[in-house]
Amino acid sequence: MRIERKRYVVMRRNRTEVWCGLSKNFSFRPISEVKDVSVKTYHSEAQAESGCSSWDRDFEVVPVIETILTEDELPTLPQPSSEPLTLEEMRGMDGEPAWITPAKARGNIPARWMLFAGVRQGVCLFMPAGGISQGYRTESYGKTWLAYRRPPEGEEEI
Repeated sequence: MRIERKRYVVMRRNRTEVWCGLSKNFSFRPISEVKDVSVKTYHSEAQAESGCSSWDRDFEVVPVIETILTEDELPTLPQPSSEPLTLEEMRGMDGEPAWITPAKARGNIPARWMLFAGVRQGVCLFMPAGGISQGYRTESYGKTWLAYRRPPEGEEEI
């Protein structure tokens, strides 16, 4: 099933926030925070205008296309490769997550997600959740450690 219909939403004039909520609990929410929050939609532009006619005028009514899909209709997103990253690929990932794993069994060092923080003096720097940076020498990449965009098949996320 696929239903598409024209609706209207109320947004701040700078289009960074949209009118959200149910019943009497409405507020403007930043677009980046909407996720599972209900966005208030209107059947017509006039209905949207009349619904907020008493407010300050720092908003606009924006036409949108509302789409309702069954789960089997949802588009599938391409999965990132489970091949190890190259050092060159990592250099372009400043601030992005990488799955770091020892290339060989190395005692109690677990594989885990860390944020790539750059390469300095031959060391790839990463920030784990604890906030203390950790470095891995570029010359030992592939010998003692590897980095991936996602965990390799069979490796569990922690």
